[in-house]
Amino acid sequence: MTVRQKKLIVLVLVLLQCVGYAGLWALLHLPDVLPPVDNGWFTPGSAYMDSVDRLPLVAMLAAKPWTAGGLLLLDFALLCSLYTLSIGLVYRWALAISQRALLSYTVCLALPLLFLPHLFSSDVYSYAMFGRIPLLYGGNPFTDPPARFATDQLLPHIYWKTTASVYGPAWIILSLPITALAQVLGGGAGIYVLLYKLVGFGSYLASLTVIRRLLTDWMPQRATWGVLMYAWHPLVLIEFTGSGHNDSLMVLLILLALLFAHRQWHIVAVGLLVLAGLVKPVALALVPLYLLYTLRTTTKGRIALLAKQIAVGCAIVIALYAPFWSGPATLAILQTAPPLTLLHDSPADWVAAQLTSKACIPVSRASPNDGREPRTVPALTCADDIQAQVRIASLALFMLAFVGLLLWPVASFNQLSERSAQLFLAYVLLAALHFEPWYITWLLALTPLLRRPQIMLLLGGCTILLLYSTLPVGGRLLLAYAPIGVELLRLTLRRISILSASRRLRTRVG
Repeated sequence: MTVRQKKLIVLVLVLLQCVGYAGLWALLHLPDVLPPVDNGWFTPGSAYMDSVDRLPLVAMLAAKPWTAGGLLLLDFALLCSLYTLSIGLVYRWALAISQRALLSYTVCLALPLLFLPHLFSSDVYSYAMFGRIPLLYGGNPFTDPPARFATDQLLPHIYWKTTASVYGPAWIILSLPITALAQVLGGGAGIYVLLYKLVGFGSYLASLTVIRRLLTDWMPQRATWGVLMYAWHPLVLIEFTGSGHNDSLMVLLILLALLFAHRQWHIVAVGLLVLAGLVKPVALALVPLYLLYTLRTTTKGRIALLAKQIAVGCAIVIALYAPFWSGPATLAILQTAPPLTLLHDSPADWVAAQLTSKACIPVSRASPNDGREPRTVPALTCADDIQAQVRIASLALFMLAFVGLLLWPVASFNQLSERSAQLFLAYVLLAALHFEPWYITWLLALTPLLRRPQIMLLLGGCTILLLYSTLPVGGRLLLAYAPIGVELLRLTLRRISILSASRRLRTRVG
């Protein structure tokens, strides 16, 4: 088979994936496939949606949510299968695909997702609102929740109405010109949604260029299929293009930091990591890891370099928070926000549910023979107690894992990439109490840079799509998390094995 024929087969697989995403676009017209979050253009009751609702096939599927939900899972499975086959063939045939062709194929895959009639998440409306609060109302998005602006047209679309911004000032500042442009274009909800989707999509495309540049410099044999592992993953396309999540920008900044780290531009790399953390605070966990990497890989002027890195990072934080600073209240939301304290679709949520089902039955606290009426404890109170204990235990385990990763030597760029992925893996499974599927994209972005790309992480990005299913699938959380749970177990056992071998070696030497 010639190279041209092989590339033609890959192109056919790309076109089939386009059909799969077009099918997703069609399925999301149905009201019960996902919790309804309209895209600002096809609002319920509009002429377009009314005409769609009258179609016989749509009416039939709308009356059978089980069938519609099953078709959604089938479409996800089709997309993941085509993705796996595409990457496998490119890897097996060692095909070289130009950057222009790669980006063209990716745009083809993304187009149906830019105009989804319903969204997988309402976060994009929160982004828009946090840009409107300072620009249109003169408020502070870190202390003024959306609910304070009761007449705003976007408020009905927002889920966390009483929660101020949990995003950092870098994201809020970027939201200001987006808000200004949206207002110039008419200020409708659909305009805001499309602009933020384009920001997410643009950041995602830029990330592909950065990954390719990194791999070309570091592992040129992986320059094509390594990029495609991330570029064509269904979860990445759905979350960054279909939902426009700002995680796309955070990931871009992290990848840029790794690119500059590989080229020994340590101060710039730290600055980019801090900027990523000022988009979403979770990225700040990478900063101490990188500072330790700098200390261990720099031979001259290490202390002076460390001081410069810390100074630059602090200067960026102060400069970006300054326009919004209202004292300690500015940062209070980082501790009290419901998304950071409630259990939802996370391993901790599953553990709490299992403990609650076994322990939280109203029970008597006094013997009926002592002359007093038995006092029962409501199951709800018991569940709250268990959830609080599970939260504490999960965060404690994450801190142990975090400290362990910092103590694990990072003496090469390869180890830096691996530790970064391991840190995010620990966060997703232990500290992300209120979990959302797009958190897995952080891991997927780093997978091409790992010495041995972990198939379990790529598979986990597919199984996590089960969390979008409205079907009452038994064991849904276990199935969704199984691959990345296996990966965490493998890493834990590997670390224990290394520590045991090191201890035996020291014993023999002693």
